[in-house]
Amino acid sequence: DEYDVFVVQNFGSEEELAGDFHEATSDPGTGVVYLDQQPQLLFTRPDTSNAITQLSRATNDPKRTKSEKTFATDFLQYSVDRAHPILDGVAEPGENVTIQERDRRIEYTTFEEFSGQTLAGVNLPEGGYTIDAGVKGPGLAIDEKTRTVLAASMGRYFKAENDQFTDAADDVLVNSVQYLGQEPQATLERAPPDRVDPDESVEATFEVSDLESLSVAVAERSTLSADELTLSVDGETVGFDETVEFDERDGEVTVAVEADEAGAVALKTTVETAGAEHPLTVLTGTTAVYEPPLVVGEDVDGLDEANAMLLPGATVHVANGTYKGQLIVDQPGVTLAAAPGADPVLEPGKDAKQWEAVLRIEQPGVTVDGLTIDHEAEELADRGSNIGDYYGIELRGNTRETTIRDVEIYEAGTGIALANSNFREGLFVDARDTTITGVTVADGPVGMVVGETGFFGGYGTYDGLEVSDTEFRNLKPAGEGFFTTDATGIDHVWGTGVTYTNVTVEGCEGDEGFFAPECDGGFVGGFAWNTTLENSTFNDSQAGIVINNGVRQFEVRNNDVLNSGTGIEILGAIRVQDFNTARVTENHVEAETGLRVVDKTDPTVEVRYNDFSASDTVFEKDTISYFGDPPEFDPDLRLNYFGERGPDPAAVNRYDPFLTAPPTDVATDADETTELATHLELAANETQAVGIPGPTDQTVAEILGSAFEGTVEMYDKQRGDWEPVDVGSGVQLDPLDVLRVTPEENTTLVANFQAESGKNPPAGPGKPPISLDRGQNVVAAPLYDEPDAAFATPSDAVTLEKQVAIQPTGQLGPDAAEDEVSPFAGYVVDAQRPVPLEFRLSANPTVYELHEQLGLERPSLTGTDTNLTEASYLPEKIVQTTDATERVAALEQGRMDHETVVSIEAVFEHVDEAEFDDILDFHQAVGDGLRDSPHWQYNPTIGER
Repeated sequence: DEYDVFVVQNFGSEEELAGDFHEATSDPGTGVVYLDQQPQLLFTRPDTSNAITQLSRATNDPKRTKSEKTFATDFLQYSVDRAHPILDGVAEPGENVTIQERDRRIEYTTFEEFSGQTLAGVNLPEGGYTIDAGVKGPGLAIDEKTRTVLAASMGRYFKAENDQFTDAADDVLVNSVQYLGQEPQATLERAPPDRVDPDESVEATFEVSDLESLSVAVAERSTLSADELTLSVDGETVGFDETVEFDERDGEVTVAVEADEAGAVALKTTVETAGAEHPLTVLTGTTAVYEPPLVVGEDVDGLDEANAMLLPGATVHVANGTYKGQLIVDQPGVTLAAAPGADPVLEPGKDAKQWEAVLRIEQPGVTVDGLTIDHEAEELADRGSNIGDYYGIELRGNTRETTIRDVEIYEAGTGIALANSNFREGLFVDARDTTITGVTVADGPVGMVVGETGFFGGYGTYDGLEVSDTEFRNLKPAGEGFFTTDATGIDHVWGTGVTYTNVTVEGCEGDEGFFAPECDGGFVGGFAWNTTLENSTFNDSQAGIVINNGVRQFEVRNNDVLNSGTGIEILGAIRVQDFNTARVTENHVEAETGLRVVDKTDPTVEVRYNDFSASDTVFEKDTISYFGDPPEFDPDLRLNYFGERGPDPAAVNRYDPFLTAPPTDVATDADETTELATHLELAANETQAVGIPGPTDQTVAEILGSAFEGTVEMYDKQRGDWEPVDVGSGVQLDPLDVLRVTPEENTTLVANFQAESGKNPPAGPGKPPISLDRGQNVVAAPLYDEPDAAFATPSDAVTLEKQVAIQPTGQLGPDAAEDEVSPFAGYVVDAQRPVPLEFRLSANPTVYELHEQLGLERPSLTGTDTNLTEASYLPEKIVQTTDATERVAALEQGRMDHETVVSIEAVFEHVDEAEFDDILDFHQAVGDGLRDSPHWQYNPTIGER
């Protein structure tokens, strides 16, 4: 079917639909009114209005949209800028007209840089509690050449329904439809080209009927003035703003402009035809005049001019010099690079605004290469608080496949920002497959931020983002007052599928004290899903690597943390602690505290094959829980290197067995690692019997340690008595030997079972056993078991008589019960005849062999999601679903992985919104639940999780 005019409320979540629709309706024969009204939600509801937003994403016209809210007014207005038939009977230029009346909380949308004319802005009236009164941005505009009207804040949704819009708002929509349904006075048959060389003319051809007059002015978007241009109409030179009279002309009229130098040309053509009540003004678009590539500093003087001349796929070179201002790359595929041999510097100047960047990228496929950005510390300091909100480079909107290469950024509040936020202008970031490499950020508080900001942060898309060979130096807190910006190298607040490799953070300083400005960390990772930090160096930081709440499948491996206060800090989440999954492996840490664990982290954080040996304090645990005492926790630190003799057992509970050599010298696979040891603890002034369950090359002195003071005895079979041992004489030990030890101080023994082949008897069933003599023998038990099973012989000729002495504590297995024996204790057994007794532990056992051959369960060494079947973190109504939403119900049963896509519409079909006092509170509750679930990923581009 064919229609004269369309009014579009919503395109749903399909950007391609918006683009296809625009292409099909952009000819002047079809009029379209696009509406928009989106609340700041964590996900897109199907009944919101998003036509302008989706049009912007699909066509880059308008360049951007905003969604904001205020809690302090009951009214929303249009502030009229110019007269137009759409506003006939509604308001005159300079007047404000109310379009919405609601109770206190008003959401509103605006847009920026539309190719048409702005007719009215969105206005918050003064009075009441309003603190941000005034025009917030364009709200009503028309592009006469395509017969397109944008009416922001006029769409309907669940908090802005028909009865909340005024009669004036209805009149604007009715007038828009009626106006677009009329035959236009003139149509633009041939638009000017996007670019011409300086010696070419810029031409636009109009089809007219009953034309009486025409005038041409230089539009606001033009960087070239009327004095720099030559205008002709149908080949005759005329002046700008000069009225050219016609005798009711029919047919074509051509407007042409010639420019002698590079710049942007934008024309505003006004035509009057016989019988028309109002003149028609057409903006013909912007034409860039230059010979490629555009060179800033030669073709144009500054960044403002370059902004106006950007074209899709263009190459822009920047010559030597210092350029002040902001450059917004709002065209796709642009390459912005230093000119060959040049080292240009971009500066913000004193007019820099909060949340603005010197270089802002808003389109995909952009490349930035070889530039220097200097944010001028003395000017930054003048801004007081919130210094971190002044950016060097920022990515906004759809910036997929961006490349930032060989760029230097100095003294910015935040060097590079990929920060998604509904708190700030409904900002959304899609930085998939973006590459940041060879970048240096120095002398500011924050090197880089990825993820959300603000109280109601939205969730961007970062899969495929790679940061490599990048350096962050000399990071210090900045600002004054409550909003002082703490120092951070990389602040990964939110983001899935990101890789950081060969990153260096050199110097991240802070002060001590609860309220003191501090260094949050060289790297701070929170809500990092499927993300990797590897092969990187963090030197001279208050904290090196901080693993924060909500991580999932987060790999931290092969990093060096040097000269730091805390090497690696793991913060267990208060709400989603059971969902945390991170692997911290093969990192080298030299710090005052090697590893600090805060609140509950076990069992889903895996810490393996790290070297903490050069840290002053190997391990520390603490709590910052705001909701009472945290549950007891024992972080699992097995298979780490704490030095040759392991950590202080008083400081760490679950670390045994531990490595006896640095991870760089061992196989970092638990199926192959044999450089292992275990601790045994002896109490002072107590005689204890220590069993040796398998082969070892250790001497008695190596087991006891060089600081040992006390007596050691071994049982002499020939004499049938205990004989003193000279600890320093290099006495070797055989399998199932027993030491009787009386230390003068509490002592920690280190036992390993590493043995060279042939030096000691091989072990295990079928291997040469030890021999028991007839009568009493003193031996260790071969494994943890009941006595009859542990000391089993072919003829059952051995019986247990007694334990030699109390056994060591802190054993690999449980302290033996009365009816069980331990391989690390000594026993007197009686043999009826000479009989062989097999020991079970092999030489050089892996961690699995060590446990299994000693009669213990095979250990689990992988951080696993042991509690993912619980849905307690989701709003109750979400998981009470029916067969129609089986995939949502799968979440409750723990059957959903992160690849599953579930339409959010299915959730809303089974949720009773009436149970919530405020619908936005309901949305926030649902959003919190979905955000906290590791099974859900939100893609705002398609509006689904």
